[in-house]
Amino acid sequence: MFKMKKVWIFLLLFFVFACNTGSNGNEPFVNFRSGTQGVIFDFVPNQPPYKIYDDERVNVLLQVENRGAYPVGKQLDKIYLSGFDHQLIYPLDNFNGKQIPDLEGKTIDNRGIVGKDYVEFQLGVNPLTSAHYPFKMMATACYGYQSIAETPICIDPNPFSRGSSAKVCVPNSLGLGNQGGPVSVSNVNVEARKGRTSLTFNVQNVGSGDVYKRDSMSHCNPYSGSELDFKDLDFVEVVDVLFVGGESIKGFCKNLVDNNFVRLQNNVGSFTCTVDTDNVGSEQTRVLRVILDYGYRSVLFKDFDLIHVPR
Repeated sequence: MFKMKKVWIFLLLFFVFACNTGSNGNEPFVNFRSGTQGVIFDFVPNQPPYKIYDDERVNVLLQVENRGAYPVGKQLDKIYLSGFDHQLIYPLDNFNGKQIPDLEGKTIDNRGIVGKDYVEFQLGVNPLTSAHYPFKMMATACYGYQSIAETPICIDPNPFSRGSSAKVCVPNSLGLGNQGGPVSVSNVNVEARKGRTSLTFNVQNVGSGDVYKRDSMSHCNPYSGSELDFKDLDFVEVVDVLFVGGESIKGFCKNLVDNNFVRLQNNVGSFTCTVDTDNVGSEQTRVLRVILDYGYRSVLFKDFDLIHVPR
């Protein structure tokens, strides 16, 4: 009897953690888009070591991982090295950076798998005229990403009615957590009235880097001759807001710049969409999807010391 009780407890815990149930509906909802990271990268230890010498080439090796829920490796997804005197240290190929390898993101079938690969740079070195040259190398990752928030939500055309039967759901504001990317829809505030429901979405940069318009990715290159500025930074494109299996409501959203972008201030921003519920017969739970698109920049620093070798 005791063993049977333990089995039932185990099964109960399994279903609790496997499914995320919306707070205003009773349908189990599997969320594989989790985490606040996209592309992360780091210098491989001793590749190169702290001390490097001016009589040999320098190989720089970076390990790159995709810990989010969107694939990377497109043409403009690149890593750049900078921060050093190009009269002394220079790339052997060009200043156009190295493309981030094709790395799949999390899916419903591989929720625990992280795409991982390496990016290698070869640098030439000119002879020093001094004993050594200490410098800080900066690696910059520039990539396009997408975050998709999905949640069951209650739509009630007449939330204040006092009918003879119990309601199947009640409209409530929802915390959405994070969606497997450095930008998230943190929560949606629901304001239901007769014939209309207003949904206010709060968007947040939850990563440690900079978010910018995806069509400005070429400006992320530190050698491009142009910089990301106030017209590019802190803009997230709202690609669509829709009910899964149904209609888009993006055309009924406001507080969007150029009808497409939410502007972040201090890493947060919001926009509001209105749902016409006059033609909805009764309260119902529907799955809402919000698709966000953006470019993202992350930087990493490492100190080195270039040593002169007497000839």
